Amino acid sequence: MIPSDASLPLLQTKTAFLIDLEPVIESHIVSNLLHQLLFSLRIPQDRVKLRDEAFMLSSPSNRRQAASLGRWLVAEAATLPQQVEFIFVCSAYTRITPGVLEALLREILHKARGESLGPFILGWGLTDQKSTILHHFEAPNSLVYPHLDAGTLWSRAALDALKIAVLETPPAVSIEKDFVYELFVHLKKTQQLQLLHSELFCPAAPLVEDYERAQNVYPPPHTLPKKLAGFEASAAANNRELSSAESTAAAAGRAVADLQQSCAAYSSGTRHAPVLSHQMFDGLIDFDEELIVQREKLADRFPPDERDIEGGPYQKALEELEKTRPAFIVDPQDLMVAVKTHGGNHATRLPLLRRLWASKEALLKQAQQHLGEDHHAHAHMVKEEQKQLEEVYGALLLRFFSDTADAKRGIEAPEIAGAPAGKAGLCLRLQHILREFLGTPETRRFLVVTDDDTLLNFRHAMDLLSLTLQPPIPARGFMANLLADQQGYRAYSPAYLKLAQDIRAYLRARAAAAAATGQTAEGMQKATPASDSRYSPEQLTGASSVYGWGGSRPLEALSPLYLGERYAYGITGANETQGYEYGTMGGSIALDREAVRLVVACIESGKCTCPPDGTADDMLLGMWLKQLRVPLVHARGLHQEKPADYHPLLVEAVTPVSFHRMQQSVNATKKLFADYVNISDHSASVGASSSGKALSAEELVEVDWIDYDWHHVEEHLWLEREELQELEEDYSLLHKGVGDIFSRKVTRGIRPMTPEELLEHDELEELSAFHDEL
Repeated sequence: MIPSDASLPLLQTKTAFLIDLEPVIESHIVSNLLHQLLFSLRIPQDRVKLRDEAFMLSSPSNRRQAASLGRWLVAEAATLPQQVEFIFVCSAYTRITPGVLEALLREILHKARGESLGPFILGWGLTDQKSTILHHFEAPNSLVYPHLDAGTLWSRAALDALKIAVLETPPAVSIEKDFVYELFVHLKKTQQLQLLHSELFCPAAPLVEDYERAQNVYPPPHTLPKKLAGFEASAAANNRELSSAESTAAAAGRAVADLQQSCAAYSSGTRHAPVLSHQMFDGLIDFDEELIVQREKLADRFPPDERDIEGGPYQKALEELEKTRPAFIVDPQDLMVAVKTHGGNHATRLPLLRRLWASKEALLKQAQQHLGEDHHAHAHMVKEEQKQLEEVYGALLLRFFSDTADAKRGIEAPEIAGAPAGKAGLCLRLQHILREFLGTPETRRFLVVTDDDTLLNFRHAMDLLSLTLQPPIPARGFMANLLADQQGYRAYSPAYLKLAQDIRAYLRARAAAAAATGQTAEGMQKATPASDSRYSPEQLTGASSVYGWGGSRPLEALSPLYLGERYAYGITGANETQGYEYGTMGGSIALDREAVRLVVACIESGKCTCPPDGTADDMLLGMWLKQLRVPLVHARGLHQEKPADYHPLLVEAVTPVSFHRMQQSVNATKKLFADYVNISDHSASVGASSSGKALSAEELVEVDWIDYDWHHVEEHLWLEREELQELEEDYSLLHKGVGDIFSRKVTRGIRPMTPEELLEHDELEELSAFHDEL
C-alpha cells in the first residue's frame, strides 16, 4: 500500500504517540496502528513510544518502573522533543482516523488563538454506575476515567501535571488493580485534572456494514455511535467548572464532531474476536488439514485390528506423527491445570465448576460445540476431527488440590507437616502444586493454576498460551519481520524494505543506549539462540534477554513465562526497587516449565518461603518471581472480578479468558458463564454492542479475523489488480519481476488466505465431498 500523500502537519510534526501494550502477545494487534503511524503517516520512529520496549529493552528494575502506567508515561514524556504539543496515549487496540484527528488538533489551536495550551485530556469517559471492589468501593459517578482503547489526547501541559503528581506527590503505597482508573483518581486528587469526555473517541469497533464497505480502505470508516452504555453519565461528567484550556479543547471537540460525524480514534477490540492472529491461524489450518490427511494415509497401511493394539506399530507411528506438531500450537496434552480448593467447597462449588468447565467431559463438549458451529467441511472430516478432539482432551492433566483429601471426588491433599487448613495454608499448597508439576513429563509445558470459583474459557486460554511461543522481540521488530519476510512479496517493495531497515536500526540504537547507561539486565547472561534456530539474527533484532533466556531453545518463546492479570503493590507509590507486580490467582495464572523450575529451586534453597499466615499466595508468588527476575506478562482477558465489576464497554472490548467469583445461585452462575465466558468467536459481534443488531456467521466473515487490517486490504487491492490484469512488472510498489507471483498462484504460507478464499475453498470441498457420496 502506497503511503498517503496527504499533508497532516500537526500529526506529523507536533504530536507524539504513546502506545500501551504487552510484550509479544499484543504485537500482532498493534501492527495495524504501527502501519498507520510509521508507514502511512511517516511519523518519526522516536515519536512513537511503545510500552513493550520499556519492558523488554531495560534492566529488571527499570522494567518494574514501566509496570506502573503513570511512571512509564512520565519517563517517555521526558524524552519528547520540544516541538511536540500534543500526546496521543492509547492501547494496541486503538485505530485512528488521521484526517479527523488532524482536524481536532487544528481546531484546538484555532480556538486557543495563539495562547499556550494549559492542561487538558480528551477521551471517551467512563463512569461507574455502582460501587465495585475493583475500584475500592468508591462512590458511583465519583470519577470519569478513559476508555484507553478509544484513545486519549493530552496537551503537553497535562503530562507535565502528571509528572508532578507521580514524582513529587506520589500516591500512598497500596494494592493497585485498575491502573488507568487509579491514575485518574490521583490526577484529580493532586492536580485537579480530570478527563474531558468527547464523542470523537469511539469505544466500539465499526459496524459490520462499515467493514463491508471498506474492502479497499484501512482503517474502515467509523461513524460516531448514536448511543452506548453509560453515554449520558459520560457526557454529564463535563458539567463542571472547566479551566480555560479545558473549555477550548471541549469546544473544539464539539465543533469537529458536528462537522465530521466521524471518529478521530476508536477501539478495534471486541469480546467475540479470536485470540490468535491470522498468521498463526493460517498455520493451524495448514497443520490440521495436513494431519488429517497423514492420519488417513497411516490408517490405510494397517488392518483395523492392528490399529487397536496398545503399543503396536500403528500406535507408535501415530505417536511419531504427533511429534510433528508445530511449536506454536498449545494443546490440552501440553497442560496441567491445578484447581485450588478447600474442604468446605467440595460438595458445593466443585460439582458446579466441573459441570461448567473443570472436567475433561465439559471441555470436550465445549470443543465439539465450537467445532460444530464453525465447520464447513464434509461429514467424514468432522468425524475425524471429533475423534482427534477426544484424544487430545483425554491427554489433559486436570487435578484438584485441597486441605482435605476426598478420593471419591478426585480431590487430593498434600501431606505437609504443620500445614494449616483453609486459606492460611494456601501458600504451602501452592508450593506443593509447583513440585507436583515438575514431577510430570517434560512434555507438559505449562502449569495453569486457578481458584475453585474461577470461570475459565479453556479454549481461549490455550490460544493465549500459543501467542507466547514467539520470539521475545518488541512489536516494532515483529512489524519489521512482516515487511522484510523474503518468503512473501512485501519484501519486494522498496518502501517496505526501507521501513524494516529503519525499524531495526532504531531498535539496535535503543538497545545500545540502554547498555551504555547501565540499564541492561545486571548480572544476567545474554541469551543466545540455539544453533539450529529457525530465526535469523535480523529477525531477532531487539530480542530481550529478560523475557527470553529460559528453556532449551532461548529467544524462541517467552520463557521463563509468568502470565496473569497484573495487579501490583506499591509500584507507583514506592520507588522502583520496593514495589512488585503479581498475577491474580482468581483470574488464573500460567507458568511455563522453566519458571516453575526456578521457583521450586528457590523454595528448596529456603529463599522463597511461606509466612505463618500464607493467605495471599498470588502476591507471594509475585514476590518470589521478582526475586528471580522473571517478569509478569499481563493478559487483559484474565479477570479477577465478575463481569458486573467492570464497565460494560470494557467487557465488550475484550475477548474473555476468565472471570472470577460465582453468583449466589447455580442458575445465575450458569448464565454468567454462558453469557460472558463460554462465548463463541462467531456470536453477535462487532456491530452488536453499538447497534443491538443480531448478526449471522455469514455477516461476520469479514470481521471474525482479529486483525482485519492493512494486510487484508492490501491483498484485496493486489488481487483486484491481478483479476484486471493491471499488475504489470513496472507497478511502482513491487520490484521488477514480482508481478508473476500472482499468476503462479503462490501457495499458502507465502500469502495468507483471505476470508473470501477460505469460503471458496470450503465450498469446493463440500461440492467434492457431495460428488464422492453420490
